[in-house]
Amino acid sequence: MLTTGQYPAATPQPDFRAGVHFLPGNDGRLAVCLHICEGGFQSSIAYLRKIGLSAHFVISEGGSVAQLVNVHDSAQAQGLRYGRTPADLDPTWTWQGVGWYSPRGKLVQPTWTLLQPGMNTNRTIISIEHAGYHNKPRPRVQTQATIDVLRWLGAQFPTLLPYIPDRTLIGHCNLDTIDRANCPGAFFDFAAIAAAANARTGRYRVRGLPVYQRQELDGPLAGELPSGTQVDVDMTYANGAAHLASNMGFVRLDALEAL
Repeated sequence: MLTTGQYPAATPQPDFRAGVHFLPGNDGRLAVCLHICEGGFQSSIAYLRKIGLSAHFVISEGGSVAQLVNVHDSAQAQGLRYGRTPADLDPTWTWQGVGWYSPRGKLVQPTWTLLQPGMNTNRTIISIEHAGYHNKPRPRVQTQATIDVLRWLGAQFPTLLPYIPDRTLIGHCNLDTIDRANCPGAFFDFAAIAAAANARTGRYRVRGLPVYQRQELDGPLAGELPSGTQVDVDMTYANGAAHLASNMGFVRLDALEAL
């Protein structure tokens, strides 16, 4: 079911308009891209508004979240263009061969593992900008706000889960390897952010499933939970495993129903 697409903890920015700052609709949600503003919170929002670009979210160094674009629409934050022939490119750009070109007309070598020739990256990616600079440490409260947004996004779009660096959680550097090589920067620990965002703790109802001794969900069993049992989960993992808070063992998260 289609949700409202508005993050409850965010401050909406209604002056970002369709056809000017973003495009209506999307082509599915494959990844979330993290960016660094190289500037302040309000000034970066004002700059995006002025130049006709956008991100879905901008997070301040104090943890405040502004939402510029509904997550069901396509922000203009990390566009690439695939050129098979010179005719595919902006006429002012220099042809450098078949491949991906940045908005500045440079041939780049993206490392995003889900990228396919011809894909419109703005229509498949949700973008999160962060106030601050790539060469300065990120405040803990800002990182936590990012994790909170990621958890909410995962609930809206299960295709994003689990978050895996370079796959469903990327940086602008994974797309534009030349002009955005430092976006968002070395102070973003993608593995730690993904692990925290994947940790869907809480209470669940069991649909009937075995409990494994190992996180890998193979090998000897620790027992079995009958259908209808309610359990608490205190950690989830990229392979789809969930650890039971009782320390009984590990189960498949997709076999649980959130309460």
